[in-house]
This record gives sequence, structure tokens and C-alpha cells, in this order.
Amino acid sequence: MKYKRYLSVFLASAMAASNAPLNTLADVDTGIENVTEVDSENTDLSEEEFVSEEQTEESTEETTIEETTEEVTSVTDEEYIEETTESDIDEYNAETSTESVFEEVVESLTENDIISDYVSYSENTLDDGKYTADISFLNENIDTESMAGRYFNGTQVPVTVENGKVKLRIEYTTDLLDSLGQKTGDEITDLEVMTESDKKYVELTLNSVDEIGYLQIVVNAGSFGKMTHIVRVVVKTDTITKVEEEKAVKYSVPIKMVQASNPTVESMGNGALNGNAVVTVMNGKSTVELNLKATNFAGLYGHLTKLWSYPTSEKMDYSWWGDSANEIEAEVAETYMDYGLQYNQGDTTQSEFIKSVKISRSTEKENYIYIRIQVDAMAGFDQVARLDLDWNNAVVMGDEDTTETSSETTSESTTETTTETTTESTTETTTESTTETATETSTETTTEAVTVANGEYTGKISILNEKTDADSMAGNYFEKEKAYVVSENGKLKVRLAYTTDLIVSLAQVVDGNSNELEVVNNGENKYVEITLNGVNDIAYVQVVVNAGKFGQMTHIVRVKVDANSLEKIENESKEVSYSVPIKMVQTANPTLESMGHSALDGNAIVTVKDGKSVVDLKFKAVTLNGLYGHLINMWSYPTAENMDYGWWGDSKYEIPAEVVEKYMDYGMEYTSGNLEQFEFPRVMRLERNAEKENHIFVRVDVDAMGIYNQAARIDFDWDNAEVIKNDNTESIVSAPVINVDKTQASNSEKVKVSITSSTENAKIYYTTDGSEANENSELYTGGFEVTAPSVFGGDIVVKAIAVKDGMVNSAVNDVTITFAPQQKTVVANNEELGAKIEAVEGSVANDVTIDKIEKDSEKVEPLKDIINKAVNSKIMNIDFALNENAENLLLNVDVTDFDKATTKLYRVTNDNNYEVVESTIADNILSAEINTAGIYVIADTKNSNNGGSSETIEDGKYWMPIALWNANIDQESMGDSAFENNRQALVTVNNGIATVEVASNPVAVSGYTSALKSIQSSDTTIKVLSKAPFTTNTKFDGKEHKFDYVSKFSFTTNYMEKEFLNVQISVPYTPMDGVMASAGGSLSARLKLNWDSMSKTDDSATLNPDSSSANGSSSSGGGSSVNTSNEDTGVKIEADEFVFDDGTTFSTDVVSSGEEYKTAESLLGNADFRLFDIKALVGSTEVKPNGQAKVYIPVKDNDKNVVIYRINKGDKTSEPTKTELEYTVSQDKKYYVVTVKEFGLFAVAESTGEVKEEEKADTITKEEIANVDTDKIAFSDIENHWAYDNILSAVNMGLFTGVSDTEFAPNNTATRAMFVTVLGRLAGVGTSKTGDNKFTDVKNNDYFYPYVMWAVENGVVSGLSHSKFGSSRNITREQMAVMLYNFAKSQNIEFSKIYSGSNFKDTDKISSWAVESVNALVKAGILNGRDNGNFDPKGTATRAEIATMFVKFIDAYMPQNEITENTAETE
Repeated sequence: MKYKRYLSVFLASAMAASNAPLNTLADVDTGIENVTEVDSENTDLSEEEFVSEEQTEESTEETTIEETTEEVTSVTDEEYIEETTESDIDEYNAETSTESVFEEVVESLTENDIISDYVSYSENTLDDGKYTADISFLNENIDTESMAGRYFNGTQVPVTVENGKVKLRIEYTTDLLDSLGQKTGDEITDLEVMTESDKKYVELTLNSVDEIGYLQIVVNAGSFGKMTHIVRVVVKTDTITKVEEEKAVKYSVPIKMVQASNPTVESMGNGALNGNAVVTVMNGKSTVELNLKATNFAGLYGHLTKLWSYPTSEKMDYSWWGDSANEIEAEVAETYMDYGLQYNQGDTTQSEFIKSVKISRSTEKENYIYIRIQVDAMAGFDQVARLDLDWNNAVVMGDEDTTETSSETTSESTTETTTETTTESTTETTTESTTETATETSTETTTEAVTVANGEYTGKISILNEKTDADSMAGNYFEKEKAYVVSENGKLKVRLAYTTDLIVSLAQVVDGNSNELEVVNNGENKYVEITLNGVNDIAYVQVVVNAGKFGQMTHIVRVKVDANSLEKIENESKEVSYSVPIKMVQTANPTLESMGHSALDGNAIVTVKDGKSVVDLKFKAVTLNGLYGHLINMWSYPTAENMDYGWWGDSKYEIPAEVVEKYMDYGMEYTSGNLEQFEFPRVMRLERNAEKENHIFVRVDVDAMGIYNQAARIDFDWDNAEVIKNDNTESIVSAPVINVDKTQASNSEKVKVSITSSTENAKIYYTTDGSEANENSELYTGGFEVTAPSVFGGDIVVKAIAVKDGMVNSAVNDVTITFAPQQKTVVANNEELGAKIEAVEGSVANDVTIDKIEKDSEKVEPLKDIINKAVNSKIMNIDFALNENAENLLLNVDVTDFDKATTKLYRVTNDNNYEVVESTIADNILSAEINTAGIYVIADTKNSNNGGSSETIEDGKYWMPIALWNANIDQESMGDSAFENNRQALVTVNNGIATVEVASNPVAVSGYTSALKSIQSSDTTIKVLSKAPFTTNTKFDGKEHKFDYVSKFSFTTNYMEKEFLNVQISVPYTPMDGVMASAGGSLSARLKLNWDSMSKTDDSATLNPDSSSANGSSSSGGGSSVNTSNEDTGVKIEADEFVFDDGTTFSTDVVSSGEEYKTAESLLGNADFRLFDIKALVGSTEVKPNGQAKVYIPVKDNDKNVVIYRINKGDKTSEPTKTELEYTVSQDKKYYVVTVKEFGLFAVAESTGEVKEEEKADTITKEEIANVDTDKIAFSDIENHWAYDNILSAVNMGLFTGVSDTEFAPNNTATRAMFVTVLGRLAGVGTSKTGDNKFTDVKNNDYFYPYVMWAVENGVVSGLSHSKFGSSRNITREQMAVMLYNFAKSQNIEFSKIYSGSNFKDTDKISSWAVESVNALVKAGILNGRDNGNFDPKGTATRAEIATMFVKFIDAYMPQNEITENTAETE
């Protein structure tokens, strides 16, 4: 404002000197000239003196407010005007006062736009242009840096000067800003927030670089709300730097559009390009403009209608397709009117099409750009292509150059094209003309046939238009450069290999007749074979193409062989096999062995012939990261001196190895005692285009590495290779290839199947019911059809084997054909309830109805409490009857007024109880699959009094168990191990509000260490309370990482019945990275909150994180419970949730002949038996249960003294064996029930020995145990074990058995079910014990059922929740202590207090509900701590620890008791 005063006063003098008003800038100039002539002696104050005086005033202003006021009022503007103009404007002042002079000057100058309201004086005047400068952010009233300056970038800020105005671009460095405004006087003007390259910024406008800008900042301050700051923005004028703008350069560049997968071949869209590209380059970026024209494609007059470009890259990444982050749609620069698709058929309707497009690129001169194009004539079939730019022949364009030439070319090209195509008659493809032409030409050409020597050839073929020697557009549908040709007795068989899926059918036209050609699918590609009478013969082929919305289109093409290009395939060279020593090494450092090296089993077998080789590699199990692992996949790369990581995942370079032999072995958890077996590759085959390579680069997938694949190099020691003699080797029939177009199954109920074998004259046998194919199966005589199992879709498994006399039978190949179900339609609707039901046609046997039920209806009695408590509910009676094998119905209900987090779907069950029905809510619609009619209730159970059960929870502190569960299924999440050592959360309840504190710990996932880097929630705000430094000691991505992990966090809730909190976590640099990357960088999960298990603690309690590392797992999966049966065999299968993954199917067959039956016969001798083959399948792959499953085998009327065996078929390294299995008889006496951990062959045989009395139990006393010969117990894994004596005693007591005849597995964990079973046997509980079973995971025929019922009834255990016992969960050490302590109380046993009690370092980690039990058992000498001084309450108890505890307990407190001996499986 002071500069306004200076300038106004000076101009007032100018006005007086000119004796005229200043209305224009010219007036001002005149006045200034006049005022400079005024005698300075008549002026009291010079300008310099006045400025000095003003500076004195300013200096004085900084002292006190009173002094400032006095100084300001001592010399007013009016007085100054009087002093400075007194001698020169006496006459003017005689007519007007000094005050009016000042006001008049300002008003006049402002009205005439000579000065603005706020005129600034600037010593730094900048020309228009772009600059950079540093800026300061100062407090509003003092010249110190404002703390708010950290919200912005103040270095090298972009500055734009235009017409004297200055614009500062101020970039954000935080997301906390709510709004920004520029303060001018007392007014605040909101500033528009703009974004560029993920950076947010605003523009602040100043009148000069010397002006100070005032910026109002509104910040989101979390719980403090919004806070407002005013800062001064000051430009550091000494840092101003001019930005020289680069001049744009324009080029005309020749271009070509080629196929992305084979750049030597033009793309189908190349014909749409019109002349050169115009590329404009500036500031390291470029704009590529393409001119387009019409193109004839498949008989249609087509246009390029859309184009997308992808990032600069050496190769195409197909994951970019459809990804808006990587796929940028080109800008349409110009359009024009042209004819449409049917122009060639005479339709002259015109539409608007693209004439030119612009592609914006972030680099200057690219040699090629990957694009996706859409051409209307391709019928919706988008194509990935590569745009090649020929910069060697590019020409710089002048400013006068434009794209007009391209436009002219387009017009000319369009005219020429349309003229040519119009002359072609559409009637030429009619049946009549086709027949005539084909007949005439065929007759002419066959007379000049030339023979070619018998043999196999490769050569070029031409695919020409029907009547002219021009290449047909349909030729793009086939491989033309290297066709496979067979010459036999003068005739040629030419293979037409497909390059597209658009072909519907092909037929060869001979003498006017169309003969449909059989399509062969060899797994890699499809082809047909046409026959020519000689090398000069021309074949006529009718091609029917799927043209999308235009339906099917038919073309007639001529196929001709280029005789000069034929090259004979020589098959005469001798095959030589070698045994070659090998080693797998690291690609980056070949002196070090790769992690996968130890999986190699012996030498490689390399078979060399015709300059190529086949490499067979044999594998074995390997212990890695503490897991029992196997190499399960391998890919090989081209012959090269160095690994090119650009090959990784590129099918063009990366060839999967073929698995030629498999074997059964234990899985990854074998080291933890899990004896479940799986199928793994034994021999894998690499096919190579070189004979003797010194090394081959590969990618290996070892299951023990999680999802982490590794690049490696296999080195071959040819100096020590040996030739293998094959004098006595039997030939093996080539495995059959099952050809099927699986896509037909998605829209048809029938699919054609054909089977071939490359072994000449081999017979093929096949099955379509999933059973094993053998010589007794159906003989293949030609193509056949398979039909969908039902209108609901399903799988059909085709298996085939090839057989020939004098040769070894082939391996059995199989293909699974999955038929899609028919579409669902609405079968019932209730608008009042907002409910509807959808079903597949034919699913229901009667009308489906949905009726509203009132709350007071007796029908909802079991749910009365829930309904009365709910803040919102919908009650309905759904009536229907499903047909046999029908799919579930889909229930959809509008729940707009319901809380998604607290709404559930319930169903009243037949036993007058209720169950929760699994459902999902999306877009305010609750959806659930249902298969049972009855009463359904949707209830929002969120309490209306702000806190659910908080009304019954008094203020104070509590310990609450927590766990991290999967986001979608009820099992632990992959990230659960991050809370393994901190299972207790500290809950503080205050006036109905709960604050929950949770701690985390570092983890090791599949051997890779990490920790909780971040956690967020969509349900509430998570507050990080503490962090701790962490360094990864393993290099998952080849690097070491350091970061601070979240060691403790908290959140608040007023709803203490909510079981789960939705969270997103990051535990980086482990095999979980792949899962997190696919989910946007974090892992979605649910924090399980066990409110019902809270225990009160002191108000002084604090949560101290346990920072020790826990082992995690990168496995995931899950599935629904299983209850299925097979009508033909009568076999039923049951399993709990997560034992099988969703999508698993089951095959149960009675085996009465073949090799498997003979094996069982040899093992069972003369006994009568029934043999069942039971499999679990995902697709066509056999899988094993993730836990225990129950098999129900029907009882036969003539069964006597039955024994059930598992028949182990054996392999090349082991003989077949049988294993006797324990079983029970179901309550209805209809089934034998066997609990198993794997499927296979099961034999129900007549016992040749004495009858086993199932309910009779032998008993032995402790004194008798002492006399047992322990030398006969020979467990190889307990020698020198600290619990050796106790293990032998526990086995002799009948409390334990070994996991095999030779192994006890002392360090394996034990389940809760097994522990309760041992307690029950100690108590003498009979196996007929029953009770009120409330647990969904305890079935009446489980071996542990009677013991769980006894334990609950006697207060030994209560379960994990009201409905879950946790039978398959590993028992923790504190749970073990509580159960044994409660058992002792139930037996009226009082523990002694020999020892001082628990003085462990981690005493504070023992749950409050377990403290009493642990203390009692430690004082009694029954329980000890770990070697490190910890008790480890949350750690799992091992079999050795449990055996030791029981032996000590029995010795001290049950010395005379008889112990029930029962060898039922409890492990």
C-alpha cells in the first residue's frame, strides 16, 4: 500500500504541473515531463527524503503500537501533498482541498485503467515467459518460516509471467489439505486444485515478483477437526531462472503395422494406414498422428474405429489389455463421411469414420509402439499389433507442411478402393457360381499334376481369391509360410493350420460337392488336411467365418502349393542317448548352486537326433525353509550365453517342461509329521533346438518357495558324459491326443471329440465317465459327441489309451470338458419384501412362492430373540421343491435400510432351531444360494443403544483373544502369523466405548522374514501407537529392506458384538507380495474379535508387544463342507469346511477287473472282497484332502467279519502293500465309516482271522506296563531324545501309537481332539458315550465324539465358541494345562505344591483364564517351561511334551488306575 501512496502523490504532482486531468497514459507522460521541470527548491521534501522519512516511520512502527499510531497520524497523505505541491499548484488548490486532490487523482487513474486498486512498485520487472524460483512460506505477522510450509514444495517452483502478471505454481506434498484460498484485503478467493502426473497444485497470482501473496490454508487435523492458517508467500528474487522452451520439430515418418507376436508379418489392420505418420517432438515427448483410410477385410468395407496405445516396452505385456493405467485411448483428431461395411454388397449409406488419430507418448523417437486396434469389419475382434516407425527414412517437415496431402491420399485411396470393390459382384459367392467355377477349374488343373517323391515336407502355400490370383484376406486365418505337406503316391496332403478362432467350418469343394473337413486339435493348434492330386493342383476350400453381429460369412478360396519351396523332412539320422552329469547353478553367480539344485536326482538323459535334443531330468524331494519340498514346474529358455529376463513369462521364449513321469510322496508339512501324500513330477522333459548344449537357462517352481519362482542355469558336463546303449529297449506307443473344442461347452449341450495317436496302426480305447481307460474300454472307431450331464452343466472326463502288439501301452491321457449351466430366470417375486428368486430352467418341480411372515408368528419362535433385538428385519416363508441334481436357487433381497456389517440371513431348521445362511451384500442387495424351503429371516442385529452388548460390559480393562482371518472365508489369513506371539488384545471399556489395543510381531513366511508395515480399516480409524525398526534378513527380491513396522495400534468401537473388523495389511518382501500386488498393494483380511472370551484384568494392565518372530505360511484356500454320495456305488463322502477347496468333484467307482483288481487280489489272497476306487478331483487333477474326510461304504447283507484295507499300488521303487484301516458302523447299521487323510483304492474284505469285538477294551495296569519289553518298540526317531523313556511308557500305556511302525514323530504337534481323547481314556470313558452335541465340527461318528461329550459334561473343556470345539486345531500349552487341571478336579485329584510355581520370563503372556492351571501344574512338577526360560503359553504342545506330562501325572496321581488300552488313531 505504501507504493500506491508514492505513485499517487507523484502523479498528483504531474496532474498539477500539466494543469489537466490525467485520463490517458499520454496525459501521464506529459504530466511527468512537466513535473520534472518544477524547481526542486519549491518542494519541501525530495523523493529520496520522503522515502527516507517513510522508512523511518516503518522502523518506528516496529516499536510499540502507541508509537506507531502517533507516527502514522503525524504526517498524513494530505499534509504530504500540501508540502510537495504547494509552490506549483496554488491556483489548483485554491479551487479544491488537498484531500479532494488525492481522491480525484486516485479515482481518475483507476477509472482510466492507469493504475489498479492495488498498484505495486517492483524493482524486478520480468518479460513474459516461463521461469523457476524458490519461494518462502512465512508466518502471517512475523518474518519466520511457517510450519505450514512443509505442506508444499518451495524449491524451483514454476513461474509464469503473462501481461505483467505472475503466476506461481504451488505443489502439494501432503493429502491433509482441505482447501486453499488467496487472501486479498479481507476477501478470500478459493483456488482451484489442479492435477498433473499425480501431483496436485494451485496457482497463486501476483502483480509482480516483489509482491507478497497471502495464502489461506485449511488442514484436516484428524480428531482436532479442521485448522486454518494464513501464510505469506514470498518469491526469492535472486533465485529466478529463465526456462528456455524447446521448439517443436515435426517429422514425416514411414510406418507399418505388424503382428505383435510375429513382427515379420503385417497386421490385418495395416491396410487401414494412409501414408506416413506425422510425429511432433518437443521437451522429450512426442505426438504421433496417424492418417487412416477404409480397408477391405473378409469381404467387408471396413474402418479402424478405435486405437489404444501401451507403454514403451521391448515386448508386449498382455496384462496391460483393458488396464486404464497402461492402456491409453488415442485422440480422434479428424473424422470424415464414408460408406459402411456393406458397401461391397451395394449399400451406399454413409456414416462418420475416423480420418486421423493422435497418440501422445512420453518419449521422443520410438522405433515401435504396441497398440490395440478395433476394426468394424473384424466383428468386435480387437487385435494387438505393433506400429513400426522407420526413422532412417524420416523427413523433417517445415511449418508450412500439413496433413492435407494425407487427406488427399485418403480421398483418392477411398475412391480407388470403392471403385474396385464395387465392380465385384456379391453373387459370385453363391452356391451356383461356386459349383461351376470349382468344377471347371478342378478339371483343368488335375490334368497337369506333377508327382513329388513320397515323404514329409514343409513349404509355402498361397491362399488366393476364388477367381483372381490376388491373395485372399481369408489367408490371414492360416499358417502359409511353413505348411506341413505329405506326398504319397503322387497325391499331396496339405495341412491348413489355423491362426484364429473365428473359423466355424471348412470344406473342400470337389466336382461341385462340399466335403466338410475334420478339425484336428493337437493341444497346440487346430488344423485340417486337404488333398491335392499333384503339386500343381489347386484346391477349392469353402471357409465359414464367425463375423460377430453380422452372423456367419462364407468365402471360397483357392489353395496352391509353391513347389519350389518344398523342403523334405529327413528322418533317417540315428538317435543317440547320453547320460550327462549336471548341476543347477545361480544365473547371476554360476559358481554358486541354485536352491533347486538339491532337487536333481542323478544325471540327465539327453537324446540327440537331427540337430535337436530331448533332455530328461529326474527329481527328488528337497528340504527347503524347513519344508519338505518338490520341484513342481519348470520352463526352459532359448539357447544363449546369458539369461535375458525379458523372456520371463513370455510364451514366445518360455517353454514349459513336459512331465513324463510322476510319483506319490509326502507334502510340505511332512517335516511337521503330516503323512499325507501327493503326486509330484518324477521326470520332466525339455525339448531343445540344439544337440549338445553346455548350459540351459530355466525357471523353476519349487512348492517350498511359496509363489517365488527362481531363474537358474543347468550346466552339462559333456566331458564325463556316457553313451547309453538301447539294444533291449522296448518301444512305447505314443500317448493319444484327445481333440476337443472346449469353447463349444460354454454355449452348447454337445461337444465333438476326436482322438489320434502318432503311432501307426495303434488301437485307441477310451472312457467318458472318468474311469481309467484300458483294453476293455470302448474301442475308438471315429469322432463322437459327448453331452452335458444335465441342464445345470457339469464335467465330462474323457480318458484314452493307445495300444499296439509288440509295444508297451501308452500312458493314459485325459481331458475334462466343463459344460456351462443354463441361464437363471426369475421364478418368484415379492415387491413388498423387495425379494426375488432366480433359478435355472427345470430346477424346481412346483411353483416358487415368497410370502411375508409377521414377527409374532409361531413359525419364527427359534429366532424370536434375534428378531426382537434387531433394529430391522424381514421375515419370509419360501416354498419350493428342487428337482433331482438341480442347482441351488438364488435369493436376492433389497436391504437398503440395513447395516451391511451387522446384517445376517437366518433359516429356521427342522429341529426347531436355526442356522446362519451364508450370504453376501453388494449394492444394497443381499444374495444367497438356497436349496431348502422354509422360514428365512434377514435381521440387522446392531443394537439401537449404541453398543450392542456394551450395556452388560462394565467399565474397566479386559484381555481379549484375537486372530487375523481371511477376508472371505472363515479361516486364518496368510498374515495371521503377524499376531502369533501377541494373541491377547487389551480392551479398555469406558461408558460403552471400547478402545482395543493390538500388538504385532515379525514373521517368517516360507523362510522370508517380514513384519506388519501398515494396517488400515474401512470400518474405523486405526491409530498407530508404536513402531519398531526391522531389517529383512532374507532377500526375497534380491535386496535387503529396512523399515519401521507397526508394533502396536488401536481402534475404538461402540459395538462390542461385532465379530470381525475389516482391515487391509501389508507384510512385504515375502511370497505374499504376489497376492498383495493383485489386490492393489495390500492384503484384505478380518481381525477376529472374541468378545465372548474377554477376561477382566487390573486397571494398571498394559500391552507390551512381543517382538520375537513367528513362522507364517503363504498358503491360502478354502472350501465349503462336503456331503456327497454316488448312486451307483452307494459310497458317501463327508468333510468339514476347508478340507476340500471349492470346485472339488468326487469320483467313486467299483473296480472288478484290470491291473488294480489283480494287485488287490494278490494282496488279499483267497478272501472275498469288494474294491472301490475313490478320488477327489479339481478339473482332471487328483487332489488330497486338507484334513480328515469320512468315507461311508455300504454294508452288504452277506458281509461277515469285515476288514477294510487301503491298497497301495506301489511304483517302480516299491512293491504294492495293504494297510488295515479302523472303521465304525453307522448308527443305522447301513455303512462302514472310515476316517482318512487320503483317498485311493479301498478293499472291503472278509476276515480270515478271528472276529474283532469293537466295543471291548483291553486294560493293563501300571505294574504290567513295567514288565513290557520296550526293546520291541523300535522308533528310529526317539533315540537320544530327551523324552525317550516317557514316550515308551506312554506308548505302552496305550495313550499313544507311532505315526508308523518305525517313527513316533516326537516333535509333531497334537490336536485338541487327540488330547481330549487321551483324557477320556484315562477316565475310563466308553466309546458308546453320547451327549448334547452343540459343536458343528464334532460328528457322532468321529473317534473323539464320546470323549468330547464327556469332557464338556464334566467341565474339562468348553470349546472355542458356542458352536466350535476346534477339533482339528493344534492344542496350545496353556490350553493343555487348563484341560488337565480341569480333568484332575473332575477326578477329585488335589495337586501337591512341591515347587515354587511359575517364575517364567513370559508370565505376563499367559492368558488370565489359564494362570491358575499353569501355576498348579508347575508347582506339582507336571509341567516345565522351555529351555529359554519362557513358558510359551501360545506355543503348540508337541507329542513328546504331552507324553511326558501324562506319564508324570499318572505316576504321581493315578498309580493304581487301570488305563484303557485303545489303539484307535488319535493323531
